[in-house]
Amino acid sequence: MMIKDENLREVIRLVPAARALKDQLEKSLYMETFSGTGDVAVKSYNGLHQSISRFTDDPYVHSLTPDIAADADDKQKVSLILLVAGQLLAYVEGQIGLSSAGGDRHQMRVVAARGVPLDRTMHVGHIVDAEGGKVVDVIKRVMKDDCLDIDLDDML
Repeated sequence: MMIKDENLREVIRLVPAARALKDQLEKSLYMETFSGTGDVAVKSYNGLHQSISRFTDDPYVHSLTPDIAADADDKQKVSLILLVAGQLLAYVEGQIGLSSAGGDRHQMRVVAARGVPLDRTMHVGHIVDAEGGKVVDVIKRVMKDDCLDIDLDDML
């Protein structure tokens, strides 16, 4: 049910897209600029959901397929997609070892990922992946967009 370790890198690459979709939908609802965007929001989410679904058979992920009424207006579509996009993002962040720090939705903290042995003397910046690169460098490369505010230098 969990995302396999060999697929984590590809799933990590989807986090900025998921974060951007969620943030844009949130802004759209808050600023009431959702008119004409409902179908695009649904299409964007469905593509993201399909991409993530390739890496897991978790029933929870598959339950996040939106059931949109035929007569739903743009606000209803955007609201529903915002709900499922937020849940999908939270699931993916949990699977890859990122979790919200609470309060500010853009603050993140890195937690130990599955299968990565950590002891009290080891820091995230010193964990090496199978290709010999530091995990922290991989995360920084993948997350170089401003979609997430991760200060990994404090963890080194």
